[in-house]
Amino acid sequence: MLPPASNTHDRNSPDQLAGHFFTHHRTHMKALSIRQPWAWLILNAEHYEQPKRIENRTWRARHRGPLLIHAAGRYDHEGHRAILKARPDLVHVIPTEDLIGRGGLVGVVEMVDCVDDSNSPWFFGPHGFVLARPASFPFIPMPGKLGLFDVAEELVLKRVSPHLPAWPGLPRPQAADQDIGRPDPFASPVPPFPLSKEPGPGKTSTKRARGPQ
Repeated sequence: MLPPASNTHDRNSPDQLAGHFFTHHRTHMKALSIRQPWAWLILNAEHYEQPKRIENRTWRARHRGPLLIHAAGRYDHEGHRAILKARPDLVHVIPTEDLIGRGGLVGVVEMVDCVDDSNSPWFFGPHGFVLARPASFPFIPMPGKLGLFDVAEELVLKRVSPHLPAWPGLPRPQAADQDIGRPDPFASPVPPFPLSKEPGPGKTSTKRARGPQ
């Protein structure tokens, strides 16, 4: 049975709450834009002690379940300095600014609660999104938005789903035969006609195939 909502997550850890919110298969997903290096800290909890399992916000949210993490375009230099002042042990853990992806999707978490108080050293309030099961994936460029925002279903299916963990209810990659005849709006541009090879005497020549006459 799902634990009741609370104002603090002291009694229920994120891992204890994880998995309760996967009730149906979904092809659309919510995302939250977070500035770096905060997004990196959330998604790479296995690399340091007392990981960041809570995201501070000035507003509450009812969303529960999988949540894509979007790295905002601007880097939080002031926040980075504050992190290292409070946690000097992270000076060699957090990658340098030029190595952290910005302006795109970088991972997924499960949002399990929204609290007004917490014993986490990362909680500053006034509200905190309690996060569990962080999983990073290869950078996918896309613009972010304020608040919780929807990620286009087609982008989720074609670009995001191949990198998602095998959680119940998350979208899975489409089978190859489902995409026959469908242009991919997120694919890189390709030449209008393929290159064809016409073997000549003793050698192979390459030239562009002619289009329809």
